[in-house]
Amino acid sequence: MSLKLYKSLKRILPLKRVEQKMAELTTIQVTKEIKETLNSMKKKGESYEDVLKRLIEEAKRPKMEKTIEAKKANGRELKPVRLIG
Repeated sequence: MSLKLYKSLKRILPLKRVEQKMAELTTIQVTKEIKETLNSMKKKGESYEDVLKRLIEEAKRPKMEKTIEAKKANGRELKPVRLIG
């Protein structure tokens, strides 16, 4: 946790809660390339943790659901399909 964030939290939260919050955080090492990629994926106001959570959730979703959302995002209309059985 950065010193700036620590000081901000210290003003808002009791000291014990700030120390507990700090104990819950960890640091992971990534290459500069991965950090830059994560940075480019951040939306306004998002933290790296937010980006990672979003990527994890996306990876967990079924492939079909992702395909449907991608087509909707591209403005393509999905047409119903009649199955022959």
